[in-house]
Amino acid sequence: MACRNIYPNPMSPSLERRVRHHLWSMLPLPAHQTKDVPLLTYPITPFRTVQLVQKAPLDSVSTGTTLYLSSQLLAHYLQETTPKGVTAIELGSGTGLVSIALGILGWEVWATDLELVIDDVLRVNIERNREEAKIVVQELDWCSDTWEWVYPQNEEWRSDGIPEFDLIVCADGVYSMDLILPLLRTLKKLSGARSPLVLLAFERRDSGVIDCFFKESKAFGFVSKKVNIRRILGRQIARWGWTSDDWHSVEIWTMRLKVGDTREGYA
Repeated sequence: MACRNIYPNPMSPSLERRVRHHLWSMLPLPAHQTKDVPLLTYPITPFRTVQLVQKAPLDSVSTGTTLYLSSQLLAHYLQETTPKGVTAIELGSGTGLVSIALGILGWEVWATDLELVIDDVLRVNIERNREEAKIVVQELDWCSDTWEWVYPQNEEWRSDGIPEFDLIVCADGVYSMDLILPLLRTLKKLSGARSPLVLLAFERRDSGVIDCFFKESKAFGFVSKKVNIRRILGRQIARWGWTSDDWHSVEIWTMRLKVGDTREGYA
């Protein structure tokens, strides 16, 4: 895939230095420091900020309507590693930061969540920040057996089945024992025969839940590997002025369904 250049061109060296200095002075704050900001201006690249509507849990029927650390680091991880592909889907998009980051990189993105999150923050954030990116907003309930797919306007490769994705991402989706099996079933169904790369980011709040998720994932035929975040994002995070306490609980994992694996996991 030829990813979109996120840096405007042409630009003189002197102008580039001034733009970088201006935007780097707007460094990302850790998500736990911005929960009460109703309209968050977030520097997603050295040359671009996005505006994210947030609703604090007391003002919303969901906890997924504010920015989370795992979404922040996953959005920047994607920019540093640039996975190969064209189509991506985000599960539990929340404020939409990760989907917006993918759109900036040139991906065709399905940003999905429950209807209440879509109505509260997701749809308005995607519309506010999409520009030329192809980003579809649609409901996707992990506990549902069927999903009704929405496609980008004028898209020629519509089908009656599940779209074929090159990448599946999910930030802060591993937090409850009750959602482990629904999430794994969803990941397996979306993976299909293509077996795309899956990127999971989360905060290790409850090791019991996290460890159970990866144990169960093996029964579904997934292989997993923990990413060394410090090696890939350490310098960038240090430049932001974050301390280890700000982000030490965040983990990013790669997952992939073994090709030809037909196991259905546990009922």
